[in-house]
Amino acid sequence: MGSYAATTLLFAAALLHLSSAHVRLTFPPARTPNYDFLDNVRTGGPCGVPDAGESDPVTTLVVGSSLNVSYHLAYPHRGGIRINILDSNGTIVHALLGLDSWRLEDDSTAFRQEVTLPDGFVCDRCVLQLMRQAAEWSATGGYIFWSCADISIQNSVQCDESYCSGHGTCSGFECNCERTYYGDFCQYKDECEDASDCSNNGECVDLMGTIFPRRQCFCNPGYFGDACSRVSSLSNATIDPNQYTVRNALHDRLTMYARIIEEENEIEIALLHNGTGYAALGWKPTGMSPFLYSTTLFPCCTSSVTGSVHWSKALPCMF
Repeated sequence: MGSYAATTLLFAAALLHLSSAHVRLTFPPARTPNYDFLDNVRTGGPCGVPDAGESDPVTTLVVGSSLNVSYHLAYPHRGGIRINILDSNGTIVHALLGLDSWRLEDDSTAFRQEVTLPDGFVCDRCVLQLMRQAAEWSATGGYIFWSCADISIQNSVQCDESYCSGHGTCSGFECNCERTYYGDFCQYKDECEDASDCSNNGECVDLMGTIFPRRQCFCNPGYFGDACSRVSSLSNATIDPNQYTVRNALHDRLTMYARIIEEENEIEIALLHNGTGYAALGWKPTGMSPFLYSTTLFPCCTSSVTGSVHWSKALPCMF
């Protein structure tokens, strides 16, 4: 059989990273594991994941200061947000945007909100909670996602490396960020600034979007991986189907080919797509139901602070 030309998408994976797409704090950074599909139906409140103690990042803020709370939002759900400060027991001690209404209800694509911390309130360890409605999934607007960040609020902070999130130098309480980092506190990171950050094997593209990283490496044919640093046997959109051990016709216009490259410990997958839209590939654990949610428990975590086991009803996965 000869070579076959079509629109080809190549996937090579040494590690399968599962992700989903709804709401996750980006600053202050969300506690770990920083899943973005934590909701009030399938995960325990008020954060979806427990306080993991010293392994979680803690962001130090100044009493009475203003900051932009930013969050990753990959789907523009209807509804608004609330931002609260919780004590160590999960009780709301300050509703920074009010308790009786939702903010930004008229802007489903917003991904940041300025808040002002209360005067006179100090905490060594408290929680900033983001609540985001998905109003189209509930007639009463009661279906929400949540994400939490561990914070410390003090009367003053030092102008040192930690002030710049460990990714810059501080002078006069202004940060000079390391390459690819940006933001008032060097809290955000792009993949690249120019093609040199893509190993000169790709192009650094500003997506002009609301997700992070904004600037990402788009690899030239024949390259893939972090910073386009890995070489693929596919250097164009032509493949020889005989080289692949798996062939699966997913649709009359979409065929998947796969093989294992043992010397690289990788799975190589080529999608042949005869169409004008886009094709994507996702992963799910062996044996998982094809439905959106499994019935397995997640995450199996024990709080290092309270010693209690934290549970949730299901593992949410979107593939």
